[in-house]
Amino acid sequence: MKKCFFKCLMFTVILIPVILISGCTVTKKAAISMNPGFNPKSVDEILVLPVVDLRFDKTKMPDMEKVDNWMQNNIEGTLKKYGYKVKILTDRALVSKITEEDLSSQSASWVKQAVPTKSNWVLVVGLLDTESKITFGSTGSAEVTGYFYNKEQVLTIWHDKGVGKVGQGGLMGMAMKATMKHDAIVMATWNMMASFPEIPKK
Repeated sequence: MKKCFFKCLMFTVILIPVILISGCTVTKKAAISMNPGFNPKSVDEILVLPVVDLRFDKTKMPDMEKVDNWMQNNIEGTLKKYGYKVKILTDRALVSKITEEDLSSQSASWVKQAVPTKSNWVLVVGLLDTESKITFGSTGSAEVTGYFYNKEQVLTIWHDKGVGKVGQGGLMGMAMKATMKHDAIVMATWNMMASFPEIPKK
């Protein structure tokens, strides 16, 4: 009986990461908006700002330093996979005054003031919402948004959103509640970046 219990437990422990990882599989999709004249080969380097906190309640966990790490690591890996050079910025003062209205405005002129560096190509992402719940198990959900700008021409090149939902039932799921927001945010970021234009391979 004990042997059977431990075999079942080990199977569950092995299966859970597989479920979470397979749940993050994404497919290429059309972005909410994409500038038709954009040439990916014209990009020398993409500057990725810290994540803008667009949540209604900004006091909720997790703190944005953790979110920066989760999302920026994912974004950096995706952009490099797509063929881009990437520079990550970590100074949260750069995004402290950026609002959702700024991001969604037709004019991207604010980017020149917000990003004082010489970099011309700027990616700004925001966390719209995230939560986790616990019953007999636990679930997590998140929604993120992203905008890619040509700072010199004051153009919004690309915009999309991503949603992530994860969950695990039973006692093991209850024990994993602390990781649910992380997993949901990472999945949402993957889903958002799936529509980002790739540099054509030779």
